Amino acid sequence: MKTCFYYWLIEPIPHEFEDTSESIPAFEIPIRFGTVTHTLALFVGDGGLPQYARLRLSNIETENIPEAILPMLQSVKEHLISVLRVTFDPQMTLFPYPFWTFIEEGKPNRTGLEITQFAQKVASDPERVKRVFVGSFSHREELRLFVDGLDQRLPLQYRYLSLYKILELEFKTRGHWHDDKLAG
Repeated sequence: MKTCFYYWLIEPIPHEFEDTSESIPAFEIPIRFGTVTHTLALFVGDGGLPQYARLRLSNIETENIPEAILPMLQSVKEHLISVLRVTFDPQMTLFPYPFWTFIEEGKPNRTGLEITQFAQKVASDPERVKRVFVGSFSHREELRLFVDGLDQRLPLQYRYLSLYKILELEFKTRGHWHDDKLAG
């Protein structure tokens, strides 16, 4: 059997990251899912600033995260974000790319990364910005909903609702769907 260590880094992310069997979490919480108990741990750095969270997934048969666990991962992540925003910083964000590693059950773990962020420098086209701003102003609500629907920083349910609202604005009047427009 394998243990999966699943990590969420809390921004701002450090240049170097290391988690070992000797790392001491600020807290650990057992999370029961089905017949298996997993463990969520939060790690803080100097000054009590949260640095990362680790979910230890136990009893994994192969070096693949079982699909059945994915909804639990999403729930834990979203609840962790909510709690950190309420108790620590309303603007707190997670690094957009979680990562994970597998070890043999009961063996010591050591996970480390050196992180380099590359800022992509792309020149803007002010004339294009102007044309889109002017041309879309009468549809600014739909454009905002569309952008929110694509924003991976937002929880999935809000993204879905934003895109759904676009469909309602286009195909629904006074509580009734226009099936003929939807079919065409």
